[in-house]
Amino acid sequence: MVFARITGIVIILFSILIGMIHFNFLSDVLFGLNIVFIGIFLFIADQVFAMVKNFAHSENKFISLGVPIIFILIVSTYFISSFLPDSISVNIKLIVAVLMLAEGLYRLH
Repeated sequence: MVFARITGIVIILFSILIGMIHFNFLSDVLFGLNIVFIGIFLFIADQVFAMVKNFAHSENKFISLGVPIIFILIVSTYFISSFLPDSISVNIKLIVAVLMLAEGLYRLH
């Protein structure tokens, strides 16, 4: 329970940073590290952990696997954004930030 709250807070902080990067308040690279990449990597790792944990303890296996896989697929589109239409590729950081914020808030409940 404590781990879920800590990861929720970390995901919320990274989502705020990614949102600020999307609106050009911050640069993509802070202290020599790509903040967007680190945030997406942590989010994917968190979803894989949630998938493993929920699969072992849940009776509804479809939802336990389906929702994290959908989140991982949506967030992974950041890595192929150059192949997406311009309307999506321009706003992919905002989409990722909103998804991460929603998941972080869900972790805190």
